[in-house]
Amino acid sequence: VDALIGRILYVYTFVDRGGEQSIEFIFEIANGDAFMDHEALHPSHAHELSEVRWITPNDSLRLLPEEIHTDFKEGVFPRTTKFIRGSALDK
Repeated sequence: VDALIGRILYVYTFVDRGGEQSIEFIFEIANGDAFMDHEALHPSHAHELSEVRWITPNDSLRLLPEEIHTDFKEGVFPRTTKFIRGSALDK
């Protein structure tokens, strides 16, 4: 299954605990339903995954950074790319 990559929703920059500058890009995946049964997909790098967990806004899992968590809980995603700055303490 190929992901249908949509808009870039978030750009998250932070300095990790080792002092390295890091950046994460979070994209919209338009066909996320196609990945619900990840074990049936036989992904080439499945051995690298320790856990795959699908969550809902009512789940107790806390997403980081907080801005993404809030948007997810409210069911609202940015119309334009949201830039977030943080630190290793956020992770």
